[in-house]
Amino acid sequence: MNWPGRDASPSERNFLKRLALVPVAVLTWFLLTLSAELLGNQANATDIGQRIGRYLLVAGLVVVPLTAAGWAAVKLWQWRHPAPPELPPPPEMAWPAEPAPPDWRPPGPIYERDDAVAAVVRRLLDTGIAVVCGPRDVGTSAVAEAAVQRLIDDRLAGNRPVVRLDLRSRSSRNPDDARATAGRILSTFRLDEPADGTPKVLADAAERLHDVLTRQYSVLLLDNAAVPHEIEWLVPRWTDRGSGQPWLVIAGEAAIGSVLPGSRVPVGPLSTEGMRRIWYADTDTVPKPPPPLRRRNLPRWLRELLATRRDRTTSLPQPASDPIDELLAVCGGRPRAIKAVARETSGTDRDAEVRKLVESVDSDENNPLVGIWRAILRRTEDSLSPDAAWLLHALAVLPVTALTVEAIAALVTAHTPDADPGSGATPPAAFDELRVRGFVQEVGDRYRLPLEIRWALTGQADPKDVETARIAVPALIRHHADRVVRRANQLDVRSVGPRAAAWLHEEEPTLRPLFLPDNYRDGVVLLAVIDDLARIASALEYWYVREQQADGLLRVSQALRELAGSAQRPELCALAAAREATAHRMLGERSKAEERLTVVAGEVRLPTAHDLGSELVTRLQVEKALLALGNGPSKRDDPERTKVRRSLEEIAFRKRHPGAGIAMVNLGALHLADGSRGKAEEYLDRAEAMARDRHDVGCQAQAVELRGIAQTATDLSAAVSLWQEALQLFESIGEEQGQARCLQHLGTAALADETVAARLSDDPADAATIARSLLERSLRLRAGQPDTTLVKHYLKKAGGE
Repeated sequence: MNWPGRDASPSERNFLKRLALVPVAVLTWFLLTLSAELLGNQANATDIGQRIGRYLLVAGLVVVPLTAAGWAAVKLWQWRHPAPPELPPPPEMAWPAEPAPPDWRPPGPIYERDDAVAAVVRRLLDTGIAVVCGPRDVGTSAVAEAAVQRLIDDRLAGNRPVVRLDLRSRSSRNPDDARATAGRILSTFRLDEPADGTPKVLADAAERLHDVLTRQYSVLLLDNAAVPHEIEWLVPRWTDRGSGQPWLVIAGEAAIGSVLPGSRVPVGPLSTEGMRRIWYADTDTVPKPPPPLRRRNLPRWLRELLATRRDRTTSLPQPASDPIDELLAVCGGRPRAIKAVARETSGTDRDAEVRKLVESVDSDENNPLVGIWRAILRRTEDSLSPDAAWLLHALAVLPVTALTVEAIAALVTAHTPDADPGSGATPPAAFDELRVRGFVQEVGDRYRLPLEIRWALTGQADPKDVETARIAVPALIRHHADRVVRRANQLDVRSVGPRAAAWLHEEEPTLRPLFLPDNYRDGVVLLAVIDDLARIASALEYWYVREQQADGLLRVSQALRELAGSAQRPELCALAAAREATAHRMLGERSKAEERLTVVAGEVRLPTAHDLGSELVTRLQVEKALLALGNGPSKRDDPERTKVRRSLEEIAFRKRHPGAGIAMVNLGALHLADGSRGKAEEYLDRAEAMARDRHDVGCQAQAVELRGIAQTATDLSAAVSLWQEALQLFESIGEEQGQARCLQHLGTAALADETVAARLSDDPADAATIARSLLERSLRLRAGQPDTTLVKHYLKKAGGE
């Protein structure tokens, strides 16, 4: 949990203001009394004054003060027992229900690949899926795009749009795992991400994705797949249902061909002829034709034979001394290599530039494209400004790529504090220099340093890259830590909660790779970043728990524990172990959760020289309480349960403790599980009041939801009202898992009581239809969870699925 410290609440400040009114009221009463006495003395001089003066004096001295005191008492009671505020309509989420179909841009010309393109189209028509694979950088993406364009041109795709998704990870070292890849794909279509990477959950994710594509799209193109596990979970859904739309095209490296050999379309290095045609197209040059043959004195049959052979020749004739012959040889059939050379050799004497560049290419380079870029960098890096050259090397040593302009500005500021960081549409000057020179690629609103340039730079083992990393990596992680902590603190705030949720959803794929231990082989860098990584992990924990993403929480916590051990930070190791326990509990792995809590308990018992002691104690107690809840009802004299309750009470009754509200909610849940409904409602009422006082909408919504569960047995109508209120609260902060629970409560209530069903819908319909609508909404929001048995059970009773 993320428990930031808070200042005095608005209610406390208002009480102090009202307390200051007391002396003002006393002074006013004194002045009124004095005025009444003076008026009474004057009135005694008249007959009327003698008859009514005595009553006015009593009214001024007794009746008016008593009335004021009664009014003050009523106001004080209203302040101490505020009525629930009227909930505003929930703000609309930042995401659309489904993404707008992306604009399909027809790909550029492709050379000498007609056979491969035709093979992809045949595979799609025969099996519904094609895997375009080959060595890195040979042009599998171009072949896949050309095949999809042919489907469009031949009107085979119909009028439905095409979706292209880039599977490249934001990690600069490793591809995403299967769960992360599935999450990125499904979230594009506003579908619930899979909570873990088990086969059952991933198979369900593939099914849900296929259903959405079937309704709206014709082709899904997954580009830049690197390893089989990225796509293995998805393929069976297509192979089981035949060759109809939606078609699936996967393009990537040679390794992915093993996933589906029968639909594999291998692509090799581009032919010399194709590379030559790319060169002429990109340099806007035309080869000089050979001198024409003198055929005037030749026999007619020989002239016709020569003409026929020339017509059959499809290659572009070249003079023997063409300087690009050696260049084509070192490019190794990589189209982007020849394109890079064409872009970098634009001087007046291009032939000389090409010869010089070819001479500097390492002949033993394993990846021809990397060798070409290394030669280009040797040739051009000196022409960069010092700030741009430093930034180029900084981007190459970072643990993540696909950065925003703000993140790049943080790097520039860390290196040169006086430099202009730019703002918004105006990027830093050093970065703009790299962008104009083509060293970075724009991907949406982010920028990537291409992998071949990264390898060309980092493969040189230049000692200055170590010093660059010691500045750049801590600056980037501090930048991310500041922003993710601020956004996590906004999640439970009604006005900004949905925007914070959308931001975290977009940034999580960038934050997760920061915890890979291989990123911090330099101990100096690790010590500089470990505290900021702990801050990021704390914010991500709150996000993962809220979204019920146990797999992400477990992986980040395990990585943080390993890093903290390397940095000799035992308190962070214990904190990470507590989060691992939370993840194991969410996954239903009770024994593993208890094992991790043993590590936490060992750290708690030690004398602490750090400021995490109280947080570790709190976490230990809360996790034990939640594990106890998983056991169901217990005996009242159960010593372990009693110990847990007392520990939670110690936290809950310390009102200024940041975890007091959630401890109060857990106390209510414990009593509810034990059948102590009255005690549960008492704690939940107090938890709701505390959360409202602190403007903690998430905690307030949980308390209201549990109050509804407590009311179920005696007053279903009241319970429904509470669940409706909780649903609006969860919607106001964009918490989908809370919404799913409330929709499930309401759906089951509608199924049980027709009167309740009528309350829940403005349209006349039978109870089963209303319940089915609510339960289907609940299932959509939590479809990525490993256990949806209960909601599916009630949905089946309502006539769904």
